[in-house]
Amino acid sequence: MKAKFVLVCLVTVLSSFIATAGEDVAFQASLTPDIAIYEKTQLVKGLTLSIWGENPQSSAAFGFVNGCTGDSLGASFGLVNYADAYKGAQFSFFNNNDSLHGVQFGFLNYTAETKTGIQFGLINIIDTNKIWFKDFPRSLAPVMIFVNWRFED
Repeated sequence: MKAKFVLVCLVTVLSSFIATAGEDVAFQASLTPDIAIYEKTQLVKGLTLSIWGENPQSSAAFGFVNGCTGDSLGASFGLVNYADAYKGAQFSFFNNNDSLHGVQFGFLNYTAETKTGIQFGLINIIDTNKIWFKDFPRSLAPVMIFVNWRFED
Protein backbone atom coordinates (compact mmCIF):
# COMPACT_ATOMS: atom_id res chain seq x y z
CA MET A 1 0.00 0.00 0.00
CA LYS A 2 2.81 2.41 0.88
CA ALA A 3 4.65 1.59 -2.35
CA LYS A 4 1.55 2.41 -4.43
CA PHE A 5 1.09 5.69 -2.57
CA VAL A 6 4.73 6.68 -3.12
CA LEU A 7 4.49 5.74 -6.82
CA VAL A 8 1.32 7.81 -7.28
CA CYS A 9 2.95 10.79 -5.54
CA LEU A 10 6.07 10.47 -7.67
CA VAL A 11 4.08 10.30 -10.91
CA THR A 12 2.00 13.31 -9.85
CA VAL A 13 5.07 15.39 -9.03
CA LEU A 14 6.89 14.45 -12.24
CA SER A 15 3.76 15.14 -14.29
CA SER A 16 3.49 18.61 -12.80
CA PHE A 17 7.10 19.31 -13.80
CA ILE A 18 6.45 18.16 -17.36
CA ALA A 19 3.28 20.26 -17.58
CA THR A 20 5.30 23.46 -17.11
CA ALA A 21 7.15 23.16 -20.44
CA GLY A 22 8.14 26.55 -21.86
CA GLU A 23 8.77 27.97 -18.39
CA ASP A 24 11.66 27.39 -16.04
CA VAL A 25 11.46 23.81 -14.85
CA ALA A 26 12.41 22.33 -11.49
CA PHE A 27 13.49 18.87 -12.69
CA GLN A 28 15.34 17.43 -15.66
CA ALA A 29 16.33 13.84 -16.34
CA SER A 30 18.30 12.75 -19.38
CA LEU A 31 20.09 9.82 -20.93
CA THR A 32 21.80 12.13 -23.46
CA PRO A 33 21.26 15.81 -24.27
CA ASP A 34 18.81 14.81 -27.02
CA ILE A 35 17.04 12.05 -25.04
CA ALA A 36 15.65 13.92 -22.07
CA ILE A 37 12.40 15.15 -20.53
CA TYR A 38 13.11 18.68 -21.81
CA GLU A 39 15.19 20.01 -24.68
CA LYS A 40 18.80 20.91 -23.93
CA THR A 41 17.98 24.62 -24.29
CA GLN A 42 15.52 24.52 -21.35
CA LEU A 43 16.64 26.36 -18.18
CA VAL A 44 16.47 24.04 -15.16
CA LYS A 45 15.98 25.57 -11.71
CA GLY A 46 16.04 22.70 -9.27
CA LEU A 47 17.45 19.21 -9.80
CA THR A 48 19.09 17.54 -12.80
CA LEU A 49 19.70 13.77 -12.96
CA SER A 50 21.62 12.57 -15.99
CA ILE A 51 23.66 9.91 -17.63
CA TRP A 52 24.73 12.81 -19.88
CA GLY A 53 22.91 16.10 -19.50
CA GLU A 54 23.43 19.48 -21.07
CA ASN A 55 21.16 22.34 -20.02
CA PRO A 56 21.55 25.87 -18.78
CA GLN A 57 20.81 25.52 -15.09
CA SER A 58 20.45 27.01 -11.68
CA SER A 59 20.35 23.70 -9.87
CA ALA A 60 22.07 20.73 -8.37
CA ALA A 61 23.23 18.35 -11.08
CA PHE A 62 23.98 14.68 -10.47
CA GLY A 63 25.18 12.50 -13.32
CA PHE A 64 27.99 10.78 -15.12
CA VAL A 65 28.45 13.76 -17.47
CA ASN A 66 27.03 17.16 -16.50
CA GLY A 67 27.12 19.82 -19.19
CA CYS A 68 25.98 23.37 -18.49
CA THR A 69 25.40 25.76 -21.35
CA GLY A 70 25.11 29.51 -21.17
CA ASP A 71 25.31 31.16 -17.74
CA SER A 72 24.75 28.39 -15.21
CA LEU A 73 25.09 28.12 -11.46
CA GLY A 74 24.72 25.63 -8.65
CA ALA A 75 26.57 22.46 -7.74
CA SER A 76 27.53 19.66 -10.14
CA PHE A 77 28.48 16.16 -9.04
CA GLY A 78 29.67 13.64 -11.64
CA LEU A 79 32.53 11.93 -13.43
CA VAL A 80 32.85 14.80 -15.93
CA ASN A 81 31.57 18.38 -15.56
CA TYR A 82 31.82 20.95 -18.32
CA ALA A 83 30.34 24.41 -18.69
CA ASP A 84 30.33 27.60 -20.73
CA ALA A 85 30.10 29.96 -17.74
CA TYR A 86 29.63 28.43 -14.29
CA LYS A 87 29.12 29.96 -10.86
CA GLY A 88 29.23 27.52 -7.98
CA ALA A 89 30.94 24.27 -7.06
CA GLN A 90 31.92 21.36 -9.27
CA PHE A 91 32.88 17.94 -7.93
CA SER A 92 34.20 15.53 -10.54
CA PHE A 93 37.09 13.49 -11.88
CA PHE A 94 37.44 16.09 -14.68
CA ASN A 95 36.09 19.67 -14.60
CA ASN A 96 36.28 21.87 -17.70
CA ASN A 97 34.97 25.45 -17.95
CA ASP A 98 35.25 28.35 -20.36
CA SER A 99 34.54 30.70 -17.44
CA LEU A 100 34.40 29.90 -13.71
CA HIS A 101 33.32 31.86 -10.66
CA GLY A 102 33.57 29.38 -7.82
CA VAL A 103 35.39 26.20 -6.88
CA GLN A 104 36.37 22.98 -8.61
CA PHE A 105 37.23 19.71 -6.88
CA GLY A 106 38.62 17.01 -9.17
CA PHE A 107 41.53 14.97 -10.40
CA LEU A 108 42.00 17.36 -13.36
CA ASN A 109 40.52 20.88 -13.27
CA TYR A 110 40.61 23.33 -16.18
CA THR A 111 39.19 26.79 -16.69
CA ALA A 112 39.99 29.14 -19.54
CA GLU A 113 39.03 32.24 -17.59
CA THR A 114 38.24 33.15 -14.00
CA LYS A 115 38.15 36.34 -11.98
CA THR A 116 37.35 34.58 -8.73
CA GLY A 117 38.00 30.87 -8.61
CA ILE A 118 39.88 28.17 -6.77
CA GLN A 119 40.73 24.63 -7.83
CA PHE A 120 41.62 21.59 -5.72
CA GLY A 121 42.98 18.51 -7.45
CA LEU A 122 46.00 16.68 -8.76
CA ILE A 123 46.35 18.97 -11.81
CA ASN A 124 44.80 22.47 -11.86
CA ILE A 125 44.92 24.75 -14.89
CA ILE A 126 43.78 28.38 -15.08
CA ASP A 127 44.59 29.99 -18.45
CA THR A 128 43.94 33.49 -17.05
CA ASN A 129 47.04 33.08 -14.83
CA LYS A 130 49.58 33.86 -17.57
CA ILE A 131 52.76 34.21 -15.52
CA TRP A 132 53.88 32.02 -12.64
CA PHE A 133 53.48 33.73 -9.23
CA LYS A 134 53.53 37.26 -10.75
CA ASP A 135 50.34 38.39 -8.99
CA PHE A 136 50.78 36.31 -5.83
CA PRO A 137 48.75 36.12 -3.59
CA ARG A 138 45.89 37.19 -5.92
CA SER A 139 46.75 34.45 -8.40
CA LEU A 140 49.04 31.47 -8.34
CA ALA A 141 50.12 30.01 -11.70
CA PRO A 142 48.86 28.75 -15.08
CA VAL A 143 49.30 25.12 -13.94
CA MET A 144 49.65 23.82 -10.39
CA ILE A 145 49.35 20.58 -8.50
CA PHE A 146 46.96 20.27 -5.55
CA VAL A 147 45.63 23.87 -5.55
CA ASN A 148 45.40 26.85 -7.90
CA TRP A 149 43.47 30.13 -7.70
CA ARG A 150 42.77 33.60 -9.00
CA PHE A 151 41.03 36.39 -7.08
CA GLU A 152 40.62 39.77 -8.78
CA ASP A 153 39.32 42.90 -7.09
